[in-house]
Amino acid sequence: RGYHIVLTIIVFAMNPWCSLIFIPSVMRAIMLYGKKISIIKVGILEIANSVYFLIITVIIMKYAI
Repeated sequence: RGYHIVLTIIVFAMNPWCSLIFIPSVMRAIMLYGKKISIIKVGILEIANSVYFLIITVIIMKYAI
């Protein structure tokens, strides 16, 4: 949980637009911390997070940098 927050802060300091990439990871880490959740649900969340990460990265690389 702390890793995602620190990473988002460091990236925000370097380029605020790039911090948008890590918002779902931070939210997932905070919301799921200590909860019992099935492996399949975690996998679905990770796939959705990866797709978001890819799409936002492409958009940021094309327009914001």
